[in-house]
Amino acid sequence: MPEEQAEVLMSVSELLKPTGKAYFTVRRDLKRFGYRTHYVHKAPTYQCNVKLPYRSFFKNDFCEIYEYQHFAQVNNDKEGIFENPSPDTELISELATVTLW
Repeated sequence: MPEEQAEVLMSVSELLKPTGKAYFTVRRDLKRFGYRTHYVHKAPTYQCNVKLPYRSFFKNDFCEIYEYQHFAQVNNDKEGIFENPSPDTELISELATVTLW
C-alpha cells in the first residue's frame, strides 16, 4: 500500500549517511495484483508491480533496480551544505520533497 511503501522508504533514508545510497529491487513479472498467501510466512501479502520515483539503472521482464540517494544529493554540481553535505552530517528527516540536516 502507498502508506506502507512511504514508511519503508523513510526508514531506509534515516539509515543512510548524507552521501549514502540504497538500492531497491521491485518485481516486474506480476500478471495480477492482490493478496496472496506468502510462500514462506503463510500470511496474506499484497503484491503489485511498483514504480519508484528514483533513478532506474536496470530493468528486464522480471525486475527493476532503482538507486536511491537523499534528495539533497541529486545535484552535486552545486556548492553548499544542502546540495553537498559532509558525510558526517546527521540526517534529521526527509520527506518526498525536502531533506532536513
